[in-house]
Amino acid sequence: ISKSDTLLNEVQQKQWMLVLGSLLQDFSVLKENSALRRESTSTQLKVLEKYQRILSDCAQELLTQRMETIRREVSRVKDSGTYLVYDEKERLLSGLKLFEKELVGYESEGLLNDKFTSSWRQELENQRKFLSDYNAEFIDQKKREYGHLFNKAKLSLDEEQKNAIVTDDKHNLVVAAAGSGKTEVLITRV
Repeated sequence: ISKSDTLLNEVQQKQWMLVLGSLLQDFSVLKENSALRRESTSTQLKVLEKYQRILSDCAQELLTQRMETIRREVSRVKDSGTYLVYDEKERLLSGLKLFEKELVGYESEGLLNDKFTSSWRQELENQRKFLSDYNAEFIDQKKREYGHLFNKAKLSLDEEQKNAIVTDDKHNLVVAAAGSGKTEVLITRV
């Protein structure tokens, strides 16, 4: 169900992007024609202002939908209780970069006010920080939670070994000297 919701949301966002792109082109043509005539009537100025408000509303709606998608995906990570694998983390961070790029683009077009952009930038930074810090916090939590398992062996495990045990990425590389406890790490991990 969540995948179909995500797909539906992506389709809606693409439709908004098409509408917004078309409106931006129309707006550019209107501005050009007004500039060519050199005599902008008050009616033409009112039309341009109204068009700009419509563009602004569309841009804000599109960005709001995108942020809702980001919030849902980050919330899913929070609720998962699992390690955030590299591929998924990169996908989410790329989504944040894309959002920021769109935000800057619409801002440079004059479609967003400062209050709107500063609040979105703050939220972007909060989401980015959460994703960046998530795995370190997850590892610390699991080390506390499973601490009793780390003390069962004849050989006590150091912090790096404990990290290797609770890190659950797709590919984990454990490099250590002979007799340093690699086998114990693998046994404890299983």
